[in-house]
Parts: sequence; C-alpha cells; structure tokens
Amino acid sequence: LDPLHIESVDGYRYAIGFVDSFSRYGAVYLMKSRDECFSKFQLFVADVGQPRTIASDGAKEYLSHQFKQFCQEKGIRQEVSSPYTPEDNGKSERLWSTVVGMSRCMVEEACMDKSYWSHAIKAAFYVKNRCVHSAYGLTPYEVFRGAKPDVSRLRVFGCKVYVFVEKQFRKKLDATATEGVFLGYDTNCHAYLVSVPDDIGRMRVLQTRNVSFNEDKFYFSESSESVLPGESEDSGVRVLLARFRFQMVSHSCHVSLQCRRQIVGSY
Repeated sequence: LDPLHIESVDGYRYAIGFVDSFSRYGAVYLMKSRDECFSKFQLFVADVGQPRTIASDGAKEYLSHQFKQFCQEKGIRQEVSSPYTPEDNGKSERLWSTVVGMSRCMVEEACMDKSYWSHAIKAAFYVKNRCVHSAYGLTPYEVFRGAKPDVSRLRVFGCKVYVFVEKQFRKKLDATATEGVFLGYDTNCHAYLVSVPDDIGRMRVLQTRNVSFNEDKFYFSESSESVLPGESEDSGVRVLLARFRFQMVSHSCHVSLQCRRQIVGSY
C-alpha cells in the first residue's frame, strides 16, 4: 500500500497485505517504513504458513537480495506482474480496494480522527475474512482454515465500551469501569483492542476481555467532548467552556431582544 498522508496514532505510515489466491483469505501488517517489508513477510510465513508462490507488483522491496534469498531457501517461487498492469495481480488489488473502502467508512461513521486508519484497516481485514465470498458461498476463513469462524465476537468499530478496572489498579471507592473506544481484535489472543484515556488524558490502547459494549453509541460521536489522539482533557474542557459561553451569549441576546420588544410594545 502506498504511504498514507496521515501518520497513524501508533506511528505507522504503511500497510502490507497478503491474500491467498484460492480462498481470498487476507492478512495485513503495519509498517513505519518500507524497509520492514521483508520482516513482515517472514512474520506472515510464521503466522499463516509457507506459500508455494508469491506474486507482487514488482516493487523493489520484493526484489531485494535478502527477499530473493529467503524465497530460494524456502522453495517459494516469485512472480512479478507486468509494469503498470495491476490487473495481473487483480485479487490483491480488489481486496485492497474493498478493505480501504471499509476502513474509510468505519472511521467516518464513528466520527474518529483519520489517524485511526491503522486500527480500522486491521479490523476491516478481520471482518472481511469472516464475510461470505460469492465464489464459494463460504467465508475465506472457513475455506483457508477449514473451520467456521466465531462471528459472535464482531462488534461495531468505534463504539463506546466500558472497560473493567482490575482491583490492583483502583482503590475501594474508585469506579470499577472506565469509558473507552473499541478499536478491533487481537489476533494473537482472544481479546479485544480498546483505547481509554490515561491519568493525563491521552489515549492508550489496551488488550482486554473484561469489557462491555454500547454499540448504539460512538465514543467520538460528540467530537467536541472527546479526547483526540495527542490531546489532553484540558483542550476538551476549553471547548466545553467555549460552548457554554456561546450559549450564555445567545441566551443574553434572546433576553435583550424580548426586553426590546416589550419596551416597544409599551409605547
């Protein structure tokens, strides 16, 4: 994927995806620079398995000496699409088009800052693998893994969550839960990814299973009252004070207008 013009909240600028040509099962990894392409491919082989053939668009990251040597040692055949012909790698291009469109809609619908694109893309891949594909009438996960996926874990991206605060992190009279935003699914364990404000108001990502969801409300639906990435609660307080002053001014103007009407009417 080409570099995003906005750096993600976790410092990423690139995303690399791999799709199985038969099942359409996809996997995505985030990168801070293109130099991480080879290490992400190694991670993909460790997570999913060794492919027989890898087809790419001919980018220099896939044709480096290190990448070629690894493929030769593992017995992986490399194929390169023709220059300026993305149709040769159509399944991957189609998947990226779908996933980017999904992530764009997810971020907009949740009223989130665009810097959350990294979490949206990972969540979109997770959901796409669990949607029935028209080619087989089955989900890519089921075709690739040989087992039906557990869709009971699917939640609305960006919705408001209530995260349980463990006993060792709170006192007896403190609240037992804190509000946060749902960001996706942890692929390494059976947990959710949520973001909650810390003691100084900055958002931090947590892995947890002890969470309740309010899928009827988005955490950032009222953006003026929400803490955006990199901002503190003080900025949110300033916005609320500005809104309060505006309401007071509007109210005073309305009262003054009524008084003027009464005075004119008395004459």
